[in-house]
This record gives sequence, structure tokens and C-alpha cells, in this order.
Amino acid sequence: GGPHSSRMQRDDVDRLVNSYRKEKDEEDADSDDELYSWNKPFVEWGLFNMIVGCIISANAITIGLEIDVRSGGKEAPVVWYILEMVFCFLFLVEIYFRLYFH
Repeated sequence: GGPHSSRMQRDDVDRLVNSYRKEKDEEDADSDDELYSWNKPFVEWGLFNMIVGCIISANAITIGLEIDVRSGGKEAPVVWYILEMVFCFLFLVEIYFRLYFH
């Protein structure tokens, strides 16, 4: 191949790249990072995942606070046990829905 075949290959590559970019832009326009979308299960919504993330953060904070309360060598009040059960229940519900919808 002479200089023309190199130019033809470059045009083919440019055409492929532009085609890929166009498809990618169309996909991005469809999936606009919405907090929720009615065409997919709620366990895949950004809002659901943010709520779960907040629950995980709250659980981490309560674990830290509970450890701080127990560091004095005394028994933790029953409220910590109840909070632990609430978080366990919420995580159980989350895993159930994720397994059910996937």
C-alpha cells in the first residue's frame, strides 16, 4: 500500500471512532444519571443506593458510638441492641430485594 491506503485506513478508523462516540452519546442521553427510572427495578435506582449508603453510614456511626460507650467497661444500654437489630433487619430487606430483582 501506497500513501492512499494509509489515508483510507485513517478514514476507516475515524469513521469507527465517530460511530462509537455517537452510540455512546445516545446511551448517555438515555441514562441521564437519574435518581430513579421507571423502566428498571428500584434496587438499581440511584436514590435507592444513596439511601442504602446513608443507612450504612449511620450503622458505622452507631457502631463507633457503641464502642465508645462500652470503653468504660460498663454494659451498653439496651438501645444499642435494638439499633443493631434495626440495622440487621434493614440490611436483610435490602439483600432480599437485590436478590429478588436480580
